Amino acid sequence: MLIAAKVLGATCLAGALATTGVLTTDSFAHHDPAGPATTTLVSDPHATFQALAVGDEAEVPAGDAGSVTV
Repeated sequence: MLIAAKVLGATCLAGALATTGVLTTDSFAHHDPAGPATTTLVSDPHATFQALAVGDEAEVPAGDAGSVTV
């Protein structure tokens, strides 16, 4: 019975979203002909990396904000 209620609720939610225009078939059918966007990672020349073991903490300066503990 609980599964039937969940299925009915999901169906009603999908219907309500489709009726309001929030959920359309374009959301599922749109494919970008140019392909997916690509990114290039660029490292920050001012960044420093510090290895931390699980559970360790380190205090890092955060400019005008003071410091951050990670």
